[in-house]
Amino acid sequence: MTRDGPRCYCGTRGCLEMTASGASIVRRAKAAAAAGRAIAIAELAGSDSESITGEVVAHAAADGDGFALVMEEAAS
Repeated sequence: MTRDGPRCYCGTRGCLEMTASGASIVRRAKAAAAAGRAIAIAELAGSDSESITGEVVAHAAADGDGFALVMEEAAS
C-alpha cells in the first residue's frame, strides 16, 4: 500500500486492488491510450477506449508492446 496511490474502494490509497487488479490494468490502459502512450492497445481496440479490455492488453503484450508488458507484469 502506498499513501500517494490511487484511492481504493475501501477509502485508503494504493491498495493492491487499485494497482494490480484486472480492472486497474484496464483503467490505466484506457487512460494511457487516451493520452497517446498506449498506441498498440488503442489500435487493437479500434481507437475506441471503451473497447479496451484485459484481453486487448494481453494481446498487445503477446505482440511485444512495451506498455502492455508492464501492465501485464503488474498482475503477476
